[in-house]
Amino acid sequence: MEIKNNSLILFQGDSITDAGRDKEDSSSLGNGYVMMIASDYIASHYNQEVTFLNKGISGNKAIDLYNRWDEDCIRLTPDLLTIFVGINDTSGDNINEDSDFFKYYDLLLEMTRKKNDSIIILMEPFVYPVDEDRQHRRKKLYRKIEIVRELSMKYKTALIPLDGIFQSVAVNKGYKFFAADGVHPSLSGHALIAREWNRKVKEL
Repeated sequence: MEIKNNSLILFQGDSITDAGRDKEDSSSLGNGYVMMIASDYIASHYNQEVTFLNKGISGNKAIDLYNRWDEDCIRLTPDLLTIFVGINDTSGDNINEDSDFFKYYDLLLEMTRKKNDSIIILMEPFVYPVDEDRQHRRKKLYRKIEIVRELSMKYKTALIPLDGIFQSVAVNKGYKFFAADGVHPSLSGHALIAREWNRKVKEL
């Protein structure tokens, strides 16, 4: 895929996408993979006018994205949309956790397809089993990953299989190198996400 001049590239998700961005400053991209992607692209295409927007919000679940989707996505009419959510949907004791995740993720994708012509990239959630909490979340995350894959097929989106990617790279380097707490990527973890995103865009 060749990103065209005047394109709007939007990133949506939870704390991994948020990465400490200043929510009072629309140009703030945080300190994670979104900033890395934008910086690399702008440095290589300085003659282009391309807007990168980070609308990730720490703690968000699929329902939270859905509740703000019209304002934070549909009205922005992004040319390229990336969604990375799921780990927070493994917290708590909601007996409808899986069905709610599917329901709201499905609804926001349906809304996007009906109202926008965005190219969509979905990223699988991941977690490293570094402690008891993460081990518990790991067991619950498998179904969320399956749901993301199902929805990617349903809406014909691009898919980045981050869970498999993060698990495979940890074999040699260990969990701490990429995400010490099992959830939030280190600098190397964010760089890995940025690399995989760039690879996927080139394939589109």
